[in-house]
Formats: sequence, structure tokens, C-alpha cells
Amino acid sequence: MTSLQSAQALPLFPTLQPRPATHGLPLFDTPPHTLAGRDDPETSKAAAVALVESGEIETQREHALGLLNSHGPGTIWDLAAGDAKLHHLLARRFPELQREGLARVQRGADGQEIKRGRSRVWELSSEDFEE
Repeated sequence: MTSLQSAQALPLFPTLQPRPATHGLPLFDTPPHTLAGRDDPETSKAAAVALVESGEIETQREHALGLLNSHGPGTIWDLAAGDAKLHHLLARRFPELQREGLARVQRGADGQEIKRGRSRVWELSSEDFEE
């Protein structure tokens, strides 16, 4: 096989491989470099690596999805119930879960995002997460 043939056999973009489901939630590996921005300080980049390597990010995602599952659709403020640390955690995890197709912002009949005040209303993307 020539090098051109072997190169054509490889996919251009690697696919995400699902981790073993935890509590019935199909979560995916997250590269640490996607959690910290290119211009973020080195301490933020190190924290992102630690979050992924320790598995804490999966725990946080499960917690975020669990809140949506148990409390139904709500804003980050609603779901955090006044807990500033939880608000911060949800604000970081919901967009990631949205990119992975696990959570979404509710939309009205007109296709516009539903908001309460200035906060978007989040919901599970699928009923598959119910226990």
C-alpha cells in the first residue's frame, strides 16, 4: 500500500468515542484545551487539565443534567437556587452539553429562544435521560 492509499484510508477528523455510560448518560471525552481559551493564563489551562484528568468534569456534567432531569426546564439562576458556585458551574457546563446534543435552550413557536428576564431557559435535549 502506498502512503497516499494509507492516508486516504484514515478519517480526516477523529470521531468522539463515547465513554461507558454513567447513570445512563452517554457522556464523551473532553479535550482539556477546549475548556480553557488560548489567551487564558497558564493556571486556567492547568485547572482545565486537572478537571478532565480527575474525572470531575463528568461529575459536574452528570449533576447539571440531573438538575434538568429532576427540576425540569429552567434558567441557570432557577436551577442554582441562589448558589453562586453552582451558577458558575452550570454556566460553564450547559454550553458544552448543548454542543454534545444533551441539553438545549427552549425555543418558542416562533423559533426564538425562551428567556426569563435576561436568562435563557435550558432543558434536556431528549427524554432518554429519565431514570
